[in-house]
Amino acid sequence: MTEEKPRWRPVPRFSRQVPFGYELDPNDSEILNPIVEQLEALEEAKQYLKTCSYREVARWLSAKTGRKISFQGLHKIVRSEKKRKDIANLYRYYTAKAKECAEKEKLIQSRLLYVPQEDRKDPVDLSSLDEYDDGDGRGDTEAVHLQA
Repeated sequence: MTEEKPRWRPVPRFSRQVPFGYELDPNDSEILNPIVEQLEALEEAKQYLKTCSYREVARWLSAKTGRKISFQGLHKIVRSEKKRKDIANLYRYYTAKAKECAEKEKLIQSRLLYVPQEDRKDPVDLSSLDEYDDGDGRGDTEAVHLQA
């Protein structure tokens, strides 16, 4: 038998207020334990928000769970979760784009750098400048300007 991972798990406490769906751990006041019934009801409430108002859903959620939640509190929970999901989606998008660009760059580099030696050509023919070199090794072209 495969053991399923629990969907909800304890989280660290970040503020004085205990969020909806969690309770203080009796052994450690810095840990919040999930209340599965409330969190599942919150998931169901998010589905109801597609057809009902925040006020109606907040009243329903309070009646179902026995824990008071205002429509503003519900809105804040939904908004912050959407923001987290949007940020995660944005990271995934840019990661995929970066991988795509890296693959294109590899393809371009393989075309440019790994051409067989006999097919390679100098990008600029510098042999015409040798006749103006004064032999000091600097490769300057002052002689060109003086002869002109």
